[in-house]
Amino acid sequence: MNAAVSLERAVPAMPVVLLLRTVLEEARSFDEALAILSGASLPSDCLLLLTGVRAGQLVVIERTPTRHAIRRAQAGFVCVTNDYQQIAANSNGSTSELLATSCHRFRRVEDLIRAEQPKSPEACFHYLSDPGVRMQITVQQMVFRASTGEYWVRLP
Repeated sequence: MNAAVSLERAVPAMPVVLLLRTVLEEARSFDEALAILSGASLPSDCLLLLTGVRAGQLVVIERTPTRHAIRRAQAGFVCVTNDYQQIAANSNGSTSELLATSCHRFRRVEDLIRAEQPKSPEACFHYLSDPGVRMQITVQQMVFRASTGEYWVRLP
């Protein structure tokens, strides 16, 4: 989950982290998780990277409180920073660090992965910690292996 900014008005809805927990506990398939995360109303903007255990089960769900777009893997991977690639978002000239650096960070992580796809959690953390990718406001970094249920969390 990454933050994003669309300036769409918030709506009363289940907090994103509780929706994620519900999906992790109750969704029985990648398609069911995708449907829930795409269709639920959300109280805020966010970007959700969803992976399954089968080939091709890899998407970014771009979300506003009421809209969504699904970005599928190309060349075997997807990247996500803090900006929308498919949803038209109105930033009203906002100049937050999030918006000001997201395109550069997106291109940087995409270049790193194109050069060599990470094969281990350590390689993933290496990319997440790259100075051209990580923001100073990053609170934590997580790597998940959907096929085994393993996960790793680091504080930068």
